[in-house]
Amino acid sequence: MKTVRRILSLSLLFLLCGCQKMESTEFGVLFRRLPPYFFGGIAPHVVTPGETTFIMPWDSIYRFDTSVKDLSWGRRASKDAEGGEVVDRGDYVHTRALDGNEVALGVTIRFRISPEPTSLRKLVEEVATDDQGVENLVSAVGLAYLRTYMNRLSTEKFLDESERYNAVDSVRSAMEKTLSPLGVEVLRVNLDDFRFERLGRDGTIDTVYQDKLTEIQKLHQDTERERSRIETVRAKKLQELNNAVAVVNRQVAEAQGYKNQAKLRGDGYYQAKSNEAMGILATGQAEVSGIVEQVNALAGPGGEAILRLEIARQIAQSNPQFVLMGESSQPSGVDVKRTDTNELLRQIGVLEGMQKETKVPAQPTTRAAAPQLPKVIKQKEEVK
Repeated sequence: MKTVRRILSLSLLFLLCGCQKMESTEFGVLFRRLPPYFFGGIAPHVVTPGETTFIMPWDSIYRFDTSVKDLSWGRRASKDAEGGEVVDRGDYVHTRALDGNEVALGVTIRFRISPEPTSLRKLVEEVATDDQGVENLVSAVGLAYLRTYMNRLSTEKFLDESERYNAVDSVRSAMEKTLSPLGVEVLRVNLDDFRFERLGRDGTIDTVYQDKLTEIQKLHQDTERERSRIETVRAKKLQELNNAVAVVNRQVAEAQGYKNQAKLRGDGYYQAKSNEAMGILATGQAEVSGIVEQVNALAGPGGEAILRLEIARQIAQSNPQFVLMGESSQPSGVDVKRTDTNELLRQIGVLEGMQKETKVPAQPTTRAAAPQLPKVIKQKEEVK
């Protein structure tokens, strides 16, 4: 009988028990509703992803999804009658700029629950027991810091991209400092949109100020675009000018090179001809000096002997075809000498010209003086 009761008790216990399996990104924190001396409270073991655990009737398990989640404002949209998308402006984070203008912010906060067992147990003890509780916590902290740091920007600084980014970075740093000890990691805070709009009590949106700002921004963008176009045209024309100047400079350099080459060639030719002329002049002066010396020598006491010697040398070199008959050195003979009468006459003419230049009385060349010269008889054969 006792065995049957034990079997029935165990069967009833297994029926009351259940088992749960964690998803691929889920962690579970087990809580036992028992007194502390019966190991009640939060269990030290954390159920990991993919693990299956048995849940007793006095146990509860808190499941947390540790995947990355996004919490957004200003992104909710609905479909109108024609199927178009209509964004709910009332979902934006409405706050004020430093100078009092109301502004609507579209913000996205990206976060995740830390998978560390210690952080998960602390999260259950102090913050929340499910994902919705964690999201509510992130939403409350995010809205608080968004209004704290974004309200420090004036309207002018809202339009400055760097100022907006610095304010958003301050929001993320403050949220990370607050939520990190609780086991929530803030990965990113993005300012998706901002509009200077006023939300009325009846839910209507006053966009007059934003429309003016949009018009001003459009004019500013058009102005910047026109300035960019002007700068582009100016840069293009400047490039064309630089190209033209480069071409002109290249042509001037080439012409200067041609000029220098021509000058060098002309200077070289002039120097060569000058050297040649100086050589010719020196040669002529030397020849003139030689001739003057010869004239002086011929005009001196031994000039006639020199002239006779030169005439004899020229006669010997000319191989004359005539013979000259004169007195013989022997008592019974006649000396016969060969000479060229034409060459002899030319030498006599040269001698007379030299005598006239040196103002020496010329020798008579008339027929009366002819007996002083030896008789020239033309012979075809040599007479011994």
